[in-house]
Amino acid sequence: MTPKHLAKIKKTLLAMQRSPRGHKSVEFEGLARALGRQPDNRGKEPTYMRRKDPELARPLSIPAHSVDVRVGTAASIIDALLDDVVQWEAYLRGDGDG
Repeated sequence: MTPKHLAKIKKTLLAMQRSPRGHKSVEFEGLARALGRQPDNRGKEPTYMRRKDPELARPLSIPAHSVDVRVGTAASIIDALLDDVVQWEAYLRGDGDG
């Protein structure tokens, strides 16, 4: 993860946060992967975890549907991914353990 790549992800997430309607699960899955999360076999819905530096993030479920993710669910996923961004920013700065 580079600061430039992280800034691009953050910009995308902030735009999605302003308008959480109309996003597909594949968009969230791509962002989760970009933040170092990988699919993990647990729960009803696909769950994404960070295999490297797992202390930086808790498991994140992203519904796998062909329709748009509901606004409330999308907002929750966006918030969790933005928390990942904050943790990555601190990690890249070298602030404490992450």
